[in-house]
Amino acid sequence: MGKKRVFLYLTIFLFLYSVPNSHAEELQIRVVVDQANIRLKPDTNSLVISRVPLGAVIKALEKTGEWYHVNLPPDESGFVVSGYIHSSAVEEIVDEPVEKTIKKPETVPIPKKEVQRPPERYVPPPPPPPEKEDRPSLYEEPTGTRIGVGLRVGYGGSGIMFGGNFNFLLMKNLGICIEGLYFAKSEEGNSASLADGGLSKGKTTVIPLQLSIQGRFPVSPQLTPYISAGVGYYLNSFSLDSTFESSWNTLGFTIEETVDGALGFHGGAGLDFFLNPSMAVNLDARYIYLKPKGSWTITDQISTTSSSGDIGKINLSSISIGLGFKFFF
Repeated sequence: MGKKRVFLYLTIFLFLYSVPNSHAEELQIRVVVDQANIRLKPDTNSLVISRVPLGAVIKALEKTGEWYHVNLPPDESGFVVSGYIHSSAVEEIVDEPVEKTIKKPETVPIPKKEVQRPPERYVPPPPPPPEKEDRPSLYEEPTGTRIGVGLRVGYGGSGIMFGGNFNFLLMKNLGICIEGLYFAKSEEGNSASLADGGLSKGKTTVIPLQLSIQGRFPVSPQLTPYISAGVGYYLNSFSLDSTFESSWNTLGFTIEETVDGALGFHGGAGLDFFLNPSMAVNLDARYIYLKPKGSWTITDQISTTSSSGDIGKINLSSISIGLGFKFFF
């Protein structure tokens, strides 16, 4: 009988020890940052499902590692949000016991009783404003070296000018252009029989091969003005006016005048307007400084004797204005 009684007492003791205390204190936490994120899972990369303002008091269901599992007050529809909040954003509330004593005739002290503060009413924050959708621009500033080809037509010398070019955009503010053009210039000079007297009446055809360095200054994603300067080699040819040449033939003489190829210089400014990243409209104006040398020859048609000389006063400097398109790869 003694053993059975000991076993019964031991069983009752273990049962009472294993029953949870229903009066255990609830764990309360207070937000100590401007806004604390409530996440779906205990992970800093997890989705933020709500935010809690500074000073809000929340009941925590449990603490797992550095995370508190919490239930937020239900919203207007009665839906309860459950999530996790990191311990760095909150502090645990420890209520200080408050002594209350009631004097009685017997002066018997009243047992201490803990005073719990009512939780502050939580007002869910308004939903964040919708994020603005970033629409891509039609043109994005290119980076690195880009190569393009282009066509240009306009006015040069004293008539129509046309040609093509290769463009190299080395960086945002620097470019190189290699260009080949064609234009003609009318001449109204003196007779070739006068030494160093300039060209006679006729037309000079000029084919420049130019190398330009551009200083580029983008003012918007689409608009880029530039200044340019460079050097070129000019292939020149001259043809006498037919009426002027016939007058010499009537006198029994054949006359020829030639213009040599020469180096020339140019400088100017322009504007590239990009329609899209691969195509731009171009406006270009430049001054060309060109003073080549030439020669003249007069031959007697009967005796076939001839005389010749140099022409030094040749000025083929001119202004060219062109409009074109550029295509980049």
